[in-house]
Amino acid sequence: KQWYQRRVRGLATKLFLLLVKLWCSGMDDKQASILEACLTPEANSSDDVGWEETVDASITMLLRTCLAKTSKEQSVIAASLKLPNDTTKLKKHIALLLERLNKGGTLTLNTYSDKQQRNSTKDAIESGS
Repeated sequence: KQWYQRRVRGLATKLFLLLVKLWCSGMDDKQASILEACLTPEANSSDDVGWEETVDASITMLLRTCLAKTSKEQSVIAASLKLPNDTTKLKKHIALLLERLNKGGTLTLNTYSDKQQRNSTKDAIESGS
């Protein structure tokens, strides 16, 4: 039964990833691979940590790094992984991830501060400083 559940979850996750890639027309293959690594269809569940906790931690990391709106969002300390009572938090984080991607967010391995530094440098070059 567990094998069947993992298989169905994996297939559903792959379908979801394909739909997100089609929905976010600006998403290239590199961004799609980052998203797939985050929402991995292959995560193994154990008694201590399940697929939900693994994916939620990955999404939270994306929201606090490359999809962070402000440096304040980056300063929040990540909580430890624990079995949740329900999937409400995971659903909320997936919705927030999709919202930020829809608004033009880019999945990179760079952090918010890296983006700010590049923007400052670009502005300085354009202004001739």
